[in-house]
Amino acid sequence: MSFFFGQQSSRLDAKGRVSIPASFRQTLRDRGMSQDAPKLILRCHHQYDCGQGQSAADFDIEFAQIQALPKFSAERNAMSKALLSTAQLVPIDREGRVVLPDALLQKAKITDAVLFVGMGEAFEIWEPEAYARAEAAAVELSAHVQLPAVPQ
Repeated sequence: MSFFFGQQSSRLDAKGRVSIPASFRQTLRDRGMSQDAPKLILRCHHQYDCGQGQSAADFDIEFAQIQALPKFSAERNAMSKALLSTAQLVPIDREGRVVLPDALLQKAKITDAVLFVGMGEAFEIWEPEAYARAEAAAVELSAHVQLPAVPQ
């Protein structure tokens, strides 16, 4: 499958690194990440107190969507700030570890424990207790959502 799903816990090591789950690394490769010089996009989530990770190819698509908004518009300016300003291209070492950017750590209030959460074309990086609260709210909201039919 070429989308992110599931949850996996981890911890920051003494150097501030965290291991990206193996299944997420495979999904990044499936979504266009180079195996020779593996890197991913990490940024602060623009709506929630967590981080977000995705492939550079998916980030390119989001950039094109932003560029399609009218130049100099308030909407384009807002989306550029929200989605581009905290984004960083981050290398993944041979053991599958990354250093989470300081801005992401601060926004997500991560000091030790880390929870990776698959979200389809991207994944989120949470402080576990904060995610438990966000998940409870999402479950409550999802009770009122009806998914549209899709062609098969």
